[in-house]
Amino acid sequence: MAPCFLQLATAVGLIPSSFVFIYAGAVGNSMASGEAGGWSDYITYAVGLLATVAVTVKVVRVAQEALDNAVEGEVADSTQMQAPRRSPRLMKKDTTA
Repeated sequence: MAPCFLQLATAVGLIPSSFVFIYAGAVGNSMASGEAGGWSDYITYAVGLLATVAVTVKVVRVAQEALDNAVEGEVADSTQMQAPRRSPRLMKKDTTA
């Protein structure tokens, strides 16, 4: 694989977890500064955080499955070998039974 493809894949793979950290930081900042008005804001933040974590977990699982399938495909392609040829002597039926 080309190094630029690997760098792009790494950058894309880091995006979901980055959203979790950014959202958690924004929620923590608004709670610490007193911008959160009441319980409805806290519930909204909690639901949003749980949804963000759930989506991140789902994306990671799908990406891991796709990566595993791609690696298995490459391994299968590289390890496919022709069946060993049998000696003609071994292919004859044993008639001395």
